[in-house]
Amino acid sequence: MRTWLKLMSALMVAVVVSHAVPTTANLHTLTPEEIMARLVADQVLAVITVWQEAEGEDFDGKTMVAEVILNRMKRKAAPVPDIVLAAKQFSEWNENDLRSKRSLTLDDDDAVVQDCIKAWNRAIQGSKLAKGATHYHADYVQPYWASSMKLVARRGKHLFYVES
Repeated sequence: MRTWLKLMSALMVAVVVSHAVPTTANLHTLTPEEIMARLVADQVLAVITVWQEAEGEDFDGKTMVAEVILNRMKRKAAPVPDIVLAAKQFSEWNENDLRSKRSLTLDDDDAVVQDCIKAWNRAIQGSKLAKGATHYHADYVQPYWASSMKLVARRGKHLFYVES
């Protein structure tokens, strides 16, 4: 069984990393979360987040979640770890969520993981299925912020929004 470390290697070959790795001169200024994020390639964190958030969605639904990550990166001029590991932004990374632990055993031979990799790559190549959305939520929750945003798309169990 190939683990997420193999997934990281495969993705590093498949996708160009979007920002520089910190040097030893500035490692001491990083938080523990930032240091851990640097041990795992940014692209892998993105794919794992797509898997955590959209495992049960179809390919377009996975792509739309990937687009939201990219749209937030562009809006905030921030790298993947700053976006996906931010507190209470992508629920599967929240403390005590069992899926975040399960994601550490992902097998890149798994068809769903392969779909997530393809969805991330498709989003990087410029897909626009989420219509610029920077937020989304599952249809069975009603987050406080949804009423102040404009709904622009629905796919599977997810509703996608842009700021009004």
